[in-house]
Amino acid sequence: MKAYQSEYNRLPTLKDPPPTKDNTGGYDTTSEQGRGLIDILLATDVSQNPRQIPFYEPPAGKKGRGGYTTTGGLVDIWDSEGYIILLDYNGDGQITNPEHPGTNIEASVIVYSAGPDHDFSTWNDNLKTWD
Repeated sequence: MKAYQSEYNRLPTLKDPPPTKDNTGGYDTTSEQGRGLIDILLATDVSQNPRQIPFYEPPAGKKGRGGYTTTGGLVDIWDSEGYIILLDYNGDGQITNPEHPGTNIEASVIVYSAGPDHDFSTWNDNLKTWD
């Protein structure tokens, strides 16, 4: 994401013009929008990556091991859930903490998964890019 932001001077987005509010619900990498975000980073969506620079090379999806497929999106290592990606579209350097609402994380991008219990609401086992 940071390389994309450096290249295009903005975070990747599915909208034109880009949003000015953070995406507090996040992009689920198995949803249509989440797959669209991954497509931008893979350079398969040239409308939002016109220089066709691949910014991400996900592992290929394998049954029981997670990874990326064009139809299923990016699935966690427990092969059950997508990752949630939250982006700081308003540029204040902070994202609302999904684990502790009412607090912020200093970052332009955060990512988390449901963990081995496949439940996003039980944070003790969730993989996350902060803390």
